Amino acid sequence: MSKTIKTQLIELVITPSGATQTRLNFPNQNYLNSKKVLSLETYSEEDLSLSPQGNVLATVATLKKAYLTLYFDDPSGQDGQGEWMQLQPMWDLHRLNYAAATGSYVRDLFEMCGQKVIWEKCFITLATPMANVANVSFLLNVGYES
Repeated sequence: MSKTIKTQLIELVITPSGATQTRLNFPNQNYLNSKKVLSLETYSEEDLSLSPQGNVLATVATLKKAYLTLYFDDPSGQDGQGEWMQLQPMWDLHRLNYAAATGSYVRDLFEMCGQKVIWEKCFITLATPMANVANVSFLLNVGYES
């Protein structure tokens, strides 16, 4: 398991005006620029009541139709920058399970190898639009080292 040194929570807010979109772009994350990303984790409305900005979180159903694309330096160091993580299921980043039938458990963190992510070129793809009538937030907890 990765030893996460620091974490930063990213909140991607989807307003009702963006409810018809299927590509949700991340804004620049100044705090995380040039940081080596070690782990990723996401949360659903079953995990937390509200986001830090007071929004409801994406539902389990929404996370199960959401896919993360990250843009960063080539891990092999040969091909520059690109979308080296494409359409990673967001559900794979969700660690907490409250299933009554099977018992609750926590999976290991989704680990990375210290890539420097260029957040403004990253996005979440939805299989179908959310059609939300109020703000909904995706939370992504990023484990990193300087």
